[in-house]
Amino acid sequence: MHKNIIITLIISLFINKLKATKCIIGTETNIAGSDDDRGDRANCVNCKANYYFSGANFISGVSQCFQCPSQKTVDAQANAGRIATLAIQCNTDCPTGTQTEQGILLMYYKEKNVIFVRLTIISKIIQCFFHQVLANVINVQYKKLLVLKQLQDLMQNQPYNVTLLALPEQQYKLDKLVMYYLNMNVLIAMLTFILIQLDLFQVQMNVNLVQQKKRFYSNKRFRCFYGCWIAGTDICIPCTNIVAQGSEANCPISATQSNQCKTAGTFSQFLIFSLLSIYLYLL
Repeated sequence: MHKNIIITLIISLFINKLKATKCIIGTETNIAGSDDDRGDRANCVNCKANYYFSGANFISGVSQCFQCPSQKTVDAQANAGRIATLAIQCNTDCPTGTQTEQGILLMYYKEKNVIFVRLTIISKIIQCFFHQVLANVINVQYKKLLVLKQLQDLMQNQPYNVTLLALPEQQYKLDKLVMYYLNMNVLIAMLTFILIQLDLFQVQMNVNLVQQKKRFYSNKRFRCFYGCWIAGTDICIPCTNIVAQGSEANCPISATQSNQCKTAGTFSQFLIFSLLSIYLYLL
């Protein structure tokens, strides 16, 4: 009798295990850390820690939660999908020493559950377009894209069994280019737009750039490859000599040490240099 009960229990547990499935990506049950839906997707009611829901109405077992672009290192926890907004689930602090154009220290407006303000690759290109070196790079890439577009059109107009290039290796490379540049027209349109804008924005930064906080200045260490400061990623470092009055936030291009910080006077500089010389002499 007992043997039959044990066998029945084992079979029941095995069947339940087979029925169990995982919750949709980014969601979990109200048992913290468990993504086993216990046989019913409707049990997946929470967004995991550092995951948020961006839709209007969260539907358990249907809605998906997305990973935060910038994760919390402390106080991260799972929350019910209906309240697990980006503002609650994610780290929204601006990088050290930075603020938005409106002077807000968060990277988005609190009252709106908007998309996280992280610059896309295109935004970074536009952000850097006042640098002549980038203009040259764009021109080169633009010409390459036009050539590739011609090759793509040529391949599309050929019969399926016609080999355009004799060597298999070259043919393979061309096939890869056709697949990779599927959105060729979009890329060319984007680069054309940037080239047109180059003459209009040689000095002025994009209006959407995050401004730098008072009494902080940019440093070359935090600039990207083309000498461009990346909003939402780079930080600013504090001035050693703080301006007592009249300090204000500036865009990275003008937030140099001389503009943001109090520069030492001639006598102060002479005194510092003299003390340094004496110190080196004593060493």
